[in-house]
Amino acid sequence: MADRSTENDINLFDAIRTDDKEAFRILYERYWKALYVRACKDVDEDEAKDMIQEVMVSFWNRRNSIQIAEAADIGRYLFTAIKYRIISFYTNSSSPIKRADLLDSPDFENPESLLENEELRQGINDAIDTLPEKMKIIFRMSREQDQSIPEISLKLNLSEQTVKNQITHALKRLRDILLDPSVTHKLSFLPLLLMFL
Repeated sequence: MADRSTENDINLFDAIRTDDKEAFRILYERYWKALYVRACKDVDEDEAKDMIQEVMVSFWNRRNSIQIAEAADIGRYLFTAIKYRIISFYTNSSSPIKRADLLDSPDFENPESLLENEELRQGINDAIDTLPEKMKIIFRMSREQDQSIPEISLKLNLSEQTVKNQITHALKRLRDILLDPSVTHKLSFLPLLLMFL
């Protein structure tokens, strides 16, 4: 039997569409470690393993409806799915969010997902806009301008601890806002997450 480990992602995906489980195994092994490393930045190891399993099972189950145009799209799709799974995990738990950039919108956009990503982005921005002014400024400096805590501290003439506290409180408030049924219903936030997973 020929070695298929060097087949490109598109060929493997075409084979997966024909229910080729060996092609799926190869693709799974190709991406498993990178997805695991990515997920472990935001959740513990056991949770990361569970998320990857769920994402890959979903990928297999939806193999005939996923739109993939080029090889790079497969990696973007899987990493986006992991990111949404992580956001969904924090939205439904009391665990502290580890990184502010977790709430950044993902890069994967195709004709099927463009509208959903725009609504998600708008929903997150609307939630951020409800924060107290100083907290909102600090959070946006951290998230959108990628400024470090010392940089924010210097520019706003605040202690680094105050900046850290403001970011922590902002993340907690955002989680509470996104958990509020009236807000999630209005923003369609959670259903959008679930559509991608």
